[in-house]
This record gives sequence, C-alpha cells and structure tokens, in this order.
Amino acid sequence: MHDTLIDMELPSDFTLFLTPIAITGPWRTLMLIPLALTIAVVYKTIHCRRLRDAPIASLVLCATIVIGMFAVGGALLLVYELLA
Repeated sequence: MHDTLIDMELPSDFTLFLTPIAITGPWRTLMLIPLALTIAVVYKTIHCRRLRDAPIASLVLCATIVIGMFAVGGALLLVYELLA
C-alpha cells in the first residue's frame, strides 16, 4: 500500500491528459476540496457585491459543498445498505 497521491510509476511515454493517473485511497476524497474551492471562488467572485467579502464567503461555500457531498454520499450508502 502506497501513501502517495500517485499509486504507480509513471511510464516513460507518459503524456499529460492522455494517460490517466490512478488516484486511490483517501487521496480520491481529498481531491474534492480543491474542486469545491474552485467552484466556490468563481461563484462568489461573480455574486458578491463587495470583493472583500469573497474570500470568507468562498470558504463557507466550499465547506458547505464538501459537507453536503459527504451527507449525500452517506445517505446513498445507507439506502444501498438497506436495499442490498
């Protein structure tokens, strides 16, 4: 078991965006944070009346997105376990 983000050696003919990299373990879940933060920053930059409010609002929205995704995932797992 590897504790690194990339769970394989990169081949010598590696081409970015054409050769997928396997992301496994907790790293897969942790990749949700930069995705949610990017969405939150773009959304809040467009919708905040004052730009100085955007950083805090973005962090709050990012936390809301991540917590909501975990809640939805937990609910779907519960439904799956009950129906399986």
